[in-house]
Amino acid sequence: MSLAEATAVLPTLRIDDYDPVADVAALNRLADAAAQFSPLVGVEATDKHPWVGRHLAAPQAILADVTRLTHFFGGPAGMTQAVAAWVDSIGYRANVAIAGSVGAAWAMANYYQRNRWNACPIPTASRAVPVEACPPDSLPITLPASLPVAALRLDNATHQRLLRLGIRTVAALQKLPRDSLATRLGSGLLQRLDSLSGVKQESIECFHAGPQFYVETILEVPTDRRETIEELIRRLAEQLCERLRHHGQGALRVLCRLRIVDAPLRTLQLGTFRPTAEPPHLVRLLLGQFEQQIRNRLTIDAMSLQASLVAELRWQQTDLFDQAQVNVRDKTAELIDVLASRLGSDAVLVAESVANPLPELAYDVKPLTGTQLVKQPTPAATSTTALPTTAAEDQSFEGVSAAPSHRDPLRRPLRFFHVPVQLDVLAIYPNGPPIRFRWSGRFETVTHHWGPERIESGWWSGPTQRRDYYRVQTDNGAWLWLYRDLRTRKWYIQGEF
Repeated sequence: MSLAEATAVLPTLRIDDYDPVADVAALNRLADAAAQFSPLVGVEATDKHPWVGRHLAAPQAILADVTRLTHFFGGPAGMTQAVAAWVDSIGYRANVAIAGSVGAAWAMANYYQRNRWNACPIPTASRAVPVEACPPDSLPITLPASLPVAALRLDNATHQRLLRLGIRTVAALQKLPRDSLATRLGSGLLQRLDSLSGVKQESIECFHAGPQFYVETILEVPTDRRETIEELIRRLAEQLCERLRHHGQGALRVLCRLRIVDAPLRTLQLGTFRPTAEPPHLVRLLLGQFEQQIRNRLTIDAMSLQASLVAELRWQQTDLFDQAQVNVRDKTAELIDVLASRLGSDAVLVAESVANPLPELAYDVKPLTGTQLVKQPTPAATSTTALPTTAAEDQSFEGVSAAPSHRDPLRRPLRFFHVPVQLDVLAIYPNGPPIRFRWSGRFETVTHHWGPERIESGWWSGPTQRRDYYRVQTDNGAWLWLYRDLRTRKWYIQGEF
């Protein structure tokens, strides 16, 4: 419903501007208060893009691990009723569900009583999903047959692709072969499906998980002196790092919360390239965030630091002559952290390979800081085909194939054009290799060529792309990567070796 429609229905409607910081802060306070039901409570982890049924990629749900705790409330049904009553008592409304996995509980709370294919609306009173609909103690997890695929926490693009294929329920999706799902719809879909069915347990980023890497100071008298605030940051950073080192952990993501007098809570967040427990380094990053994000004079009465994402600190004895290399690695990590703090984590990125046959879509970029980067195996190039070449075409490099090979240094260009440049090419016959073309205002004559290498995209990714790639050497010594679009018959250049 639009704002105009809402005001027409209810003229006395109160309208407030959306404050994402205050919204997340309120959800965090609610999660803190929910610790009365479980010591392991946290908010949901969101993706970069909003899920189906949501307009913002912001957390809206609270997760809790209630394993071996439901008997204190008379069983799972009694616990859901107790949580629903508590939510009502503090002025909120919610859907409450218990299941055997994070994915199943989220799906039941959001989509058990759905409206068509959209998430069910928040009721006028908190509602507890019947435990019989998804028994938490049953393995494998049994789900309602009518549960829509939107309950998998999918982005809109993946959801629409499934609907176009006629796949509307989770039950229908589970009947398909798993081998083809990752190739056609991405590995993320399998992870969501495994989380829903309980095959793979999904962790909860708990507020009170294990040792609390959280320090706080409350001032007797509020202060607006910048020197005092900076000194508080230094002291809290030393206390936090001491706790981290005591448990052999290092911070990958740190939250600094400032409780401001007569103003919403302000949260500063920073990420690090590798786990750290060094107070000077954290202080330098926090002060940089403070100077960048808070330019006005603020009066605070409390401050806290929390390591929301940690990893094990690995201490390793260096070799006798390896100290210089270690120092270079340390300085590089510090440089990455400082750049991410000053420019933002979205400006300091790392490229990762993606299993996509099209070269311009075969990689993805992710932030270098604040995440645990997992090295993925390089996907096999099963979507490319080397068409046979004649002896005359391959006379310069005996045994060199057009298909990618790890032993071949010319498998892909060093300089890649994300947007291919169209060329005017002369070929002897319609499907033949390029002989002469015009590029950058001059004519180039091909002296040697290798190929073609046929690359095709899958039908599930939209209109099929079919290309024949050639590696060519020109008369002026240039090594280029050209391809012919088999659908339009046009030529393009996509890289230089």
